[in-house]
Amino acid sequence: AEPGAIEAVQRFVGRGDEAGQWSNPFADLKAEHPGFFRGGTAAWTPPEWWTDDIDRLFALLHGACMVEHGYWSAAEWEARAADAPAALAALAELCARQSERAESLQRHCEERFAIMERLQSELHRQKPSPSKAHASWRRIGRLVKRR
Repeated sequence: AEPGAIEAVQRFVGRGDEAGQWSNPFADLKAEHPGFFRGGTAAWTPPEWWTDDIDRLFALLHGACMVEHGYWSAAEWEARAADAPAALAALAELCARQSERAESLQRHCEERFAIMERLQSELHRQKPSPSKAHASWRRIGRLVKRR
């Protein structure tokens, strides 16, 4: 989220006094509704086509996120990415740069689209309705015919 976005939402919904760090409420939810909130595992069995190189590339691209969310330890991440060939590391770097560029372009497109929507809204507010415009043209037509 953009810096300050969470605080802005909290103020908007009238909960500005509760700003702070997020904490996972899973334990409380599980205690209240044990049949609904069950504990899962972070285990995953890769499919047959998932090669060691794919695993290394995944670690290079998404390892930080996997550690952040508790699926891997930092040591596990390092072990998975450590023996990646230079070409695979270069591919991961290229993918990361392309992803950042795509996200940047998406943000720019969304900003421009918001501007276009705002301008279109302003135009509709200033533009007379079609029925009024049609009536004006009919009046002009009658005036022209009279001459």
